[in-house]
Amino acid sequence: MFARGGPVNQKASTTERRGYLDFIDGLRAISILGVVAFHIGLPAPSGGFFGVDIFFVISGFLIIGQIVADCEAGTFRFGRFWARRVLRILPSYLLVVLVCLAAGLVFLVSPREAGGFGEQVMMSAGFAMNSWLIRNLGYFGSAGDATELLHLWSLAVEEQFYIVAPIVITVFFLATRLIGRWVPRSVLASAALAAVFVWSLALALRTLPHPSFDIFYHTEHRIWEFLAGGIGAVLLPRLPKWPSWLAESLVALGLAGAAYAIFALGPATAFPSWQTLAPVIGAAFVLVAGAQQSTLGTRFLAWRPLRFVGRVSYAWYLWHWPLMSFAYVVHFGERSALLRSACAVVSFGLAVLTYLLIEDPLREHRRELARRMPWRIVMAGLAACALTALLGWTFGTVRVDQLARMIPPNMAPALEQPDPRCDLPKLASADACLAAKGTAPAVILLGDSQGNAASRELQAIASGHGYWLLSSALSGCAPFIHEGVVDHGAVEMTCPDLLNRSLGLLPREGVGIDRAIVMAQWILHTSGVRPPNGAALTDDHSAFIAAVRAMLDHLRSLGAKKMIVLAPFPDFVLYVPDCLIRADRTAGSRDTCSMTRAGFDAQRRTAMAWLPEALAGEPGVRLVDPAPAFCDQLWCRPYKGDTVYFVDTGHPSHAGEEAIYAATKDDFDWLFERATP
Repeated sequence: MFARGGPVNQKASTTERRGYLDFIDGLRAISILGVVAFHIGLPAPSGGFFGVDIFFVISGFLIIGQIVADCEAGTFRFGRFWARRVLRILPSYLLVVLVCLAAGLVFLVSPREAGGFGEQVMMSAGFAMNSWLIRNLGYFGSAGDATELLHLWSLAVEEQFYIVAPIVITVFFLATRLIGRWVPRSVLASAALAAVFVWSLALALRTLPHPSFDIFYHTEHRIWEFLAGGIGAVLLPRLPKWPSWLAESLVALGLAGAAYAIFALGPATAFPSWQTLAPVIGAAFVLVAGAQQSTLGTRFLAWRPLRFVGRVSYAWYLWHWPLMSFAYVVHFGERSALLRSACAVVSFGLAVLTYLLIEDPLREHRRELARRMPWRIVMAGLAACALTALLGWTFGTVRVDQLARMIPPNMAPALEQPDPRCDLPKLASADACLAAKGTAPAVILLGDSQGNAASRELQAIASGHGYWLLSSALSGCAPFIHEGVVDHGAVEMTCPDLLNRSLGLLPREGVGIDRAIVMAQWILHTSGVRPPNGAALTDDHSAFIAAVRAMLDHLRSLGAKKMIVLAPFPDFVLYVPDCLIRADRTAGSRDTCSMTRAGFDAQRRTAMAWLPEALAGEPGVRLVDPAPAFCDQLWCRPYKGDTVYFVDTGHPSHAGEEAIYAATKDDFDWLFERATP
């Protein structure tokens, strides 16, 4: 049987084979310490978030092995399995969600915050937080910092997997009943699990070398991590006892792989990539070799302080992130290691209480309760989740209405969209746009979401000068004709494909352009940071220069005689309207929502070095700096009096666009000035 790092009795019962391995708690401790340290923001471990991958391997080792063993013995019951999952996961999970819901009533001050949090609660109650994150934001960066239930994506992935996995494994055992007379079905199951492992890993790796961030959250791209542990657990009873040197080596190699991921990798590491195999395969090595016999590595992991941290790791994982996220919101985006360390300490205390008062008492009776009344427990769990989702929906409607009535209209500026008649990327034909254009000369707008947000104001400016604006701005795409990849709707297309398709409408319809405006988030496109939809953008200097010049050449080929390229303006840390509302409500300074001029200059330093270089010697092109609209010598402010200049962190409101035009009017007058006959 599984003993304290001891060998496995190959004739042990199913229950015994799932006995307690104390070093696994130590491995859990390594994982949670990495995750928490990463979220604190310490210089090391830079790859602490890989602790979640190790958790998945441990989960697969313990649970898939249990499912297969029970199926082989003919003792598996769906009700009992899911009842044990309910009793293990839901009590602490729903407690944390409900406490966060109460905290949201106190600390969230804007309709956007409340609406987004209500959605988080609903999706968390349905174990679908990963799907919400795929649609809304990424894991790294300020948007993630302000997402209070972001960390529950991993529980969503795990429970989605364990809804499907037992069904598939059970069907497999039924389907292979005949073959199982000659070949042990656990061996067949291992082969089938290995095939699914390869499929899932290949599916995750297919986007290399430019994987989209949302793969991070997809369940099908994480299955291989569960199966890395599950295959080891299924094979374990049939493996011969390894020599002690081999077990020692595998455990040491496994711990080295985990340490490599946690300390050497980081947010810049593409996920998935071959490097992500290190913590996953490494954890599997530790589990399988450590279950066979005691080693130096497993004795270290079985150290009592580590085991205790491992036992409270689930509750600590649940508590730590909401505290850090609420602190980030309440303290106007502060991410200091001191503040987050305090949150980590408090959350550890809450985790210990949760373990002692909820988890440990239930652990003593979980198996017996699941045996006696499995389906009643499952139905009670579903009802509790449904009630929590209802509370989240209520929060996201009633509370949003309450907050909307409490703030002045100017604090909720809307993000403007292009004129649908001339939003070229969405058109199959330009007939309606050309009819609206009439005989006016055309000016084309290229850009990303910033260009989209500015298109209405730019259209008004162009019309005032006797021009008609055609928009070819693409959210999430740099305005380059040969760089970037974006998943656009249901069909994956490259940004250049989309851009060339939209620009191709013009010569096909016999339309030439006379002027061009380029407006994009150059800070993103020169820093290697991916925008929310995962478009892969270049951070290579020479490639950027070449891409900008190719863009200008292409615009000239379409007829553009004069062009304006707008330089970057500030990209603020926090959502501007929310921050201003919070500052006003707490009688704080609105400058907490602003940015120092020095900080802004540093933010766009690369862009302001590369753009002039790219435009040097280009005839009929001006680089226009909109910064004076928002910045003086000391500060860049996203407001003026009661006027809010930004709808979020980096997209100007209508008032912000008017401020940009006022600050750059001479340049636009030059752009639209016509040659004297």
